[in-house]
Amino acid sequence: RSTLFPYTTLFRSRDLTVRSDERALNALGTAYWLCGQQQEALDCFRRAAANGNADAKENLRQLEQHLTRISNARINNSNN
Repeated sequence: RSTLFPYTTLFRSRDLTVRSDERALNALGTAYWLCGQQQEALDCFRRAAANGNADAKENLRQLEQHLTRISNARINNSNN
């Protein structure tokens, strides 16, 4: 076994835990966002928010706002 075995096992099993726990989904979404994986973060936040997690609803709002700003900046830059 490699020294990464506990971590790879955790990541393989995370789907079972995360699917049923909106707090875990929100935490995973935050990790994705911090790593620059916005689409994955959006998916996690949406799923957690749909299950009633208030923090996920706020994170979703903030990330969508952030992505809108980026999109608008790209449009403005392409028009110049």
